[in-house]
Amino acid sequence: MKKILLIVLSVLILITGCNEKTKEEYSLTISEDNVMGNVTKIPDKGVYLSGEYVTLTPKANDGYVFDKWSGTNGAEVINSAIKMTGNKSIKAEFKKIQYRLDINIRPEGTDLKIEPVHDNMLYDPNEEVSITVVFDSGKAEFSGWTGTYTSTASSIKIKMTQDTNLSGTVISKRFNLNIGVDSAKGSVVVEKPDKTTST
Repeated sequence: MKKILLIVLSVLILITGCNEKTKEEYSLTISEDNVMGNVTKIPDKGVYLSGEYVTLTPKANDGYVFDKWSGTNGAEVINSAIKMTGNKSIKAEFKKIQYRLDINIRPEGTDLKIEPVHDNMLYDPNEEVSITVVFDSGKAEFSGWTGTYTSTASSIKIKMTQDTNLSGTVISKRFNLNIGVDSAKGSVVVEKPDKTTST
């Protein structure tokens, strides 16, 4: 009985070994820019058996963020894993972290002085930006900034730590003109405006 059992076990082991040997093996190639980031594979092996899943974890370096998977088989990465059904080639794409600056100033056509000015108004993290509203202070006044930052100053300096939205309005001044009649002289007296209101 023991001999029969040993023979059966030997046959099963042999069959299992043959099945493992007949499984296809595939390679997984990951392309990455080490300046921007890298990718960890689990398990990390030279070749993988057909049907095996590989977990991919992108890690961005300082100042960058993972963007997407691309390459020949980039679309096959689902929930950070890929199933090995053939030789796979994937590229990990990272991008530089930048923040957008949007400014809405009224009325339209009001001059703005922004330093520095970048394409698409995109700025690096912690980059300082100076913003000045240009207007004739004798004829108008600035209502102040609202949005991501608030300030009553027409000239401000901000540090870009996030996408930033600012709104401001230049208001025309309205002068109070006092008119009276000098009955003794029979003439109209116009007093110079000494106070203003805004409209």
